[in-house]
Amino acid sequence: MPPGNGNKKPTAVSELLAKGQGIFERLRDGARAADRTLAAVRSALPDELAERVWAAQIDGATLEVTVDSAAFASRIRYLEAELRAAVTTSSATPVERCRVRVRPRG
Repeated sequence: MPPGNGNKKPTAVSELLAKGQGIFERLRDGARAADRTLAAVRSALPDELAERVWAAQIDGATLEVTVDSAAFASRIRYLEAELRAAVTTSSATPVERCRVRVRPRG
């Protein structure tokens, strides 16, 4: 046992997350925000495009969308204005730009 540690038992990560302390709270809140943004993006797109989006987040006034194919990225870029408007409405965060990235799942 390391000096100064006494008999203190380690704290489970799930317990730290439940308490919402410090960095874990920010991580949890960030993950929830990304999930909400992803849901808003998917609901604003036609089904065939929505299923190709696997990550989305808002960074400042920029919506960042990650898709698994360059062809689908181009189609989403074509719908950028409608996508920005829909996400702005659903998130109550003004989205001024959209960046679509291609990154295969894996």
